[in-house]
Amino acid sequence: MKPTRLIMAVMAITACQKAETPEQAAARMEQESAAARTAIEAQNARYGAFMAAGQSDSVASLHTEDSEILPPHERAVSGRANIATYMAGGLAQGTFALTLTSQSVMADGADAFERGTYTFSFTPGPSAPKEMTAMADTGKYIAHWRKQDGQWLIAHDIWNSDLPLPQP
Repeated sequence: MKPTRLIMAVMAITACQKAETPEQAAARMEQESAAARTAIEAQNARYGAFMAAGQSDSVASLHTEDSEILPPHERAVSGRANIATYMAGGLAQGTFALTLTSQSVMADGADAFERGTYTFSFTPGPSAPKEMTAMADTGKYIAHWRKQDGQWLIAHDIWNSDLPLPQP
């Protein structure tokens, strides 16, 4: 069969397929969201364990190559390598404990959006500046996840604190 005939045959078959109904789309997305949530919650647990172990490269490995994080009160950090460097700077200062709690996940194909809350604590280590003190925080986040090679990775992440800014 000539390539043009093959292309036309594929186009004809595709055109004859019925579009997904809204009910079918909702049911599919509900199933995809439940499966994605399970996988994302496992990735969140890994994220917290990597932070506690001070493993910036492992934290960064949970991001896509072109990922972007949007930390509060700082510029965006783009790219897995830059995220690893950003994380290394903080993780070198002390010990972190991070718990991520997913509240909702909506998935459609290779994209998922998660809304959740976090609790965070930091204890300065010996290499931290003397003026650095222990801190704790609670807040919320939204993460855009992308499924690549069967694994959910963070494509975009933004978080912010529930606590008021310190007063001067």
